[in-house]
Amino acid sequence: MHPQFNLVLLSCLILGAAAGLESRLAGRKLAIATHLAATCLGYFAFAVSATPIESSFGVGTAPMNAMAIAFLICAWISETDSLRSGEAAAERGDASNHVVAFVIGFAGAMGSTLLLGLSVATMFGLFMRRAHAGCEPVYASELAGSRFEE
Repeated sequence: MHPQFNLVLLSCLILGAAAGLESRLAGRKLAIATHLAATCLGYFAFAVSATPIESSFGVGTAPMNAMAIAFLICAWISETDSLRSGEAAAERGDASNHVVAFVIGFAGAMGSTLLLGLSVATMFGLFMRRAHAGCEPVYASELAGSRFEE
């Protein structure tokens, strides 16, 4: 038996885990596992459904790209709304990060470097927006660490 590893799926899983790392640092114990699951769902959702749909209509990958970009836009809008409403980080959840993890898996299965880069940029952009809004747990942990040293 010769096990074969799909390097694209493995790379997508690493990126999906990175999306869940922020939530894990905030105290959500299953964050990395749920983000890995979202990445796998995105990867296998494309593998199961996209080829028959595209070949039956003969339109190429444009609808799938448009759908993935729409998901990223919805994640950005959702995060903007939660930051404007002033929800606490514990109540806000990380639905936008799960959507980005889904799109990372989806882009990996499509083989779209542009879409993968766009989703990683969105993940970083969401992180920086939360950091500038003052609700990012990573920056708050520096203050918490200084209290323990005293």
